[in-house]
Amino acid sequence: MAEPTLKEIFGDSASQTVETVTISKADLAVVGLTAASNNTGEAILAAVIAKAQLVLTLERQELHPEQSIAFSEDSQNLVIRNDQRYRQFTKVINFEKVDDETDFDPDWF
Repeated sequence: MAEPTLKEIFGDSASQTVETVTISKADLAVVGLTAASNNTGEAILAAVIAKAQLVLTLERQELHPEQSIAFSEDSQNLVIRNDQRYRQFTKVINFEKVDDETDFDPDWF
């Protein structure tokens, strides 16, 4: 099996051209994003990460070694910042390629 496709990771409406990547907010509803004309950049980024996490699992990577990216950890903590208590969600993303380079390059994946 090949590495996960754009549609598998980001939803059935995901597409790309040479210049753009399009991800439908409707495809991100499955992870809780409510589509609006004023969604924040952070909300969209969080939804994209949560959607990718559904597919890019360690279990799937074990079955399909051509998958280079997998989420390996998810945790919650309470932290204090500026005298305010926050719930912190930590997600660890592992990027793996054959060890022949030392710098991170998105084109490898």
